[in-house]
Amino acid sequence: MRYLVVLLSLGLAGLWAQLSGPYTVGGSAANYPHLTAAFSALMSQGVSGDVEFRLTAAYAGEPGGTPTLRLTAYPGMGTYSVKLTVDPSVTTPVTVATPRRLRGF
Repeated sequence: MRYLVVLLSLGLAGLWAQLSGPYTVGGSAANYPHLTAAFSALMSQGVSGDVEFRLTAAYAGEPGGTPTLRLTAYPGMGTYSVKLTVDPSVTTPVTVATPRRLRGF
């Protein structure tokens, strides 16, 4: 029973880990299927190091054709950078909107 509790604790800790490092976005083999999911993780989990979201060639747009994504404050904001890199073959337009206090994201 004691081992089960330890395993469950370790598993739950991983669910709430802050983001750090590179993550792929787009397609079934990516860390996130679309930017909506990646930004949701960013805003709910926050960051513990610099983060890079890489839009892969498999990126097919956002669910429901959402043209604009809104980024709000997230834990760790202002301490680490968040970078969005887009594969040159991606032609699906998307706009990332931020409040004025987040400009320079």
